[in-house]
Amino acid sequence: MSNSYVRISGIEYCIQFAIGEIVYLKTDTTNTPRIVCEITICGHGGITYHLMSGTEGSNHYEAEIQKNEPIKQISFKNEEE
Repeated sequence: MSNSYVRISGIEYCIQFAIGEIVYLKTDTTNTPRIVCEITICGHGGITYHLMSGTEGSNHYEAEIQKNEPIKQISFKNEEE
């Protein structure tokens, strides 16, 4: 999905993720998919997204979220072990 823009009190904000979009947290080692359920524009100008995974919900800034599933790390055993 492409970015959308909203203007509030003369300030334009870029919304990177849409409600209903499936996203992933950059730091989540389990790569759990989450759905965007709410978008909040904070008084300081930041944008937070309320994400749900099953019955678990949490709020995150755009910098913590990515659209594509992270690449899983693969480790190889040393054959000499």
